[in-house]
Amino acid sequence: GVLAAAIFDWGRGFDHFHGWSGFSCVTEDDGTCMKGAADDGLAANVAQIVLVSLWTAFWSALIFLPLRLSGKLRVSDEAQDEGMDASKHCPKAAYDHGEGGANGVIYTSKVSPITEHLE
Repeated sequence: GVLAAAIFDWGRGFDHFHGWSGFSCVTEDDGTCMKGAADDGLAANVAQIVLVSLWTAFWSALIFLPLRLSGKLRVSDEAQDEGMDASKHCPKAAYDHGEGGANGVIYTSKVSPITEHLE
């Protein structure tokens, strides 16, 4: 999106650049449209992409590298072998389709047709 804003900033040909100026071109001191401003605008947008990427990489490394080195970003081998859903995120009996259900108890519910309630 950032790069597309500079590439598709068309006005009076490819040599003019609008940027912050809205519907008018970037102007010289005498009020005429600046020639070659499109190249500067494209370079500024590319620089923005590079700098935001570097900023993101710096802060990600600053936060996640100490966590990785201290072993906080890894689950135990047992939890990894069992799977995170089974070990952390759901009750063990939620998907038990065996005869006993949860703790040997079989839970059932009676479903009655809607016509019973209308009479």
